[in-house]
Amino acid sequence: MALRVTLLMDLTKLVGQDKLAEAEKAVFNAFMYMGTTVFKDTESMECTVARGNSIISLTIYNAGVAKIEVLHNHGCKGYNTLQGILNDVVDTIANALGIDSDKVADAIGYLGIGTIRTKH
Repeated sequence: MALRVTLLMDLTKLVGQDKLAEAEKAVFNAFMYMGTTVFKDTESMECTVARGNSIISLTIYNAGVAKIEVLHNHGCKGYNTLQGILNDVVDTIANALGIDSDKVADAIGYLGIGTIRTKH
């Protein structure tokens, strides 16, 4: 069984409207270095990376809304925990924008957690 976590945040809460285009590019580029890039569309501001036992997808919509989805196989032993992956996501955004990670966590407007069941 895998876990799916969805985060939505408004980047304008972190940088303001005047620096939004810069912030979008910085966050997008930083996500590309989180793991092995398996998909990238710079025009649509979408990317997917594999990191340990997780797949992390980022989509930045118009008006600075960032959607991050993490698919995490918590059954794999010896790899990153879900908490570690979420910390990495928050830290990646904070480092890309040059702000404190607490501010990033505070800017999360939606957090959804669910499971993905697979048949054996």
